[in-house]
Amino acid sequence: MWLLNFVVMVIASTILCLSPSFATEELVALIIGGTNTDIERYPYTVQIYRNSDFKCGGSLISHRHVLSAAHCFFKNNGIISPVHFTVRAGTSKLNTGGTEVAVYQIIVPDRYNPKISDNDLAVLVLCSKLATSASIGIVTIPRQGYEVPDNSAVTYVGWGSTSVQISQPSQILQSVTVFTVSRHVCAERYARQEVSSGRVMVVTHNMICAGLLDIGGKDACQWDSGGPLLFNNTLVGIISWGYQCAHSNFPGVATRVSSFYRWIHETMANYNADELIGVCTSQKSAAGRNPMNCRGRLYLTYLLIIYSLIFK
Repeated sequence: MWLLNFVVMVIASTILCLSPSFATEELVALIIGGTNTDIERYPYTVQIYRNSDFKCGGSLISHRHVLSAAHCFFKNNGIISPVHFTVRAGTSKLNTGGTEVAVYQIIVPDRYNPKISDNDLAVLVLCSKLATSASIGIVTIPRQGYEVPDNSAVTYVGWGSTSVQISQPSQILQSVTVFTVSRHVCAERYARQEVSSGRVMVVTHNMICAGLLDIGGKDACQWDSGGPLLFNNTLVGIISWGYQCAHSNFPGVATRVSSFYRWIHETMANYNADELIGVCTSQKSAAGRNPMNCRGRLYLTYLLIIYSLIFK
């Protein structure tokens, strides 16, 4: 019996550790069909970590602010404390190189609706400013209400899964070019799928759809959440959700940045005081800058189980 319990506990711990914390089986903020790229080409693209585990992508919109997706920081109807998050900028490689900065504050719109992923964006205030270089840059965002024309070439960028069969992030930054899809057509496709699946799939005016409609094979994928959707090197979308990965019938859905131009700039202005840095440093020091990552927690679980068996 003890052996059975041991096996069950190990399997359960492994599943909990390796399973993505923000994706569901079908509705995922899912780069499929892309190619390796260099951070110098997209120097505003950053990695976001939660307790040292890679969580989401993001885009640097000032020396101290990162724009990402709200769902990356949301759990049990509340925002996870910023002390658990860090941002890595200036590297093409996952979890190495570049500059790592702690997060002071996470701001999400009051209208964020996690049930339908509406208003799915967040501004992260960093503990210290990032100096620009060839590998660290600031992206431009479009003016309020700007509409990307239908069938325009746009680019997803991120460290997400490169295959539907691979449930892990890419070790090298990826990019893929797809095309914007009419919001009406996109909403119609997802409405039909909502009826057949019974799952809520609403495409609102605050969203932008992009993919290879009726072709598939190219898309953002799991772990790309929060990363950039670019049009002429302007940040027009924040990778948010979609049905499966690179599906021919269902394009990826991103938060439409131009719907929130005013809110973003107001938030940056309200959370940009230099005096916050001292508070931020003390908070991070108290919380610990390097919480145990998933693999460390898994090893600790194994050791505790073995210890309990030996000294039973």
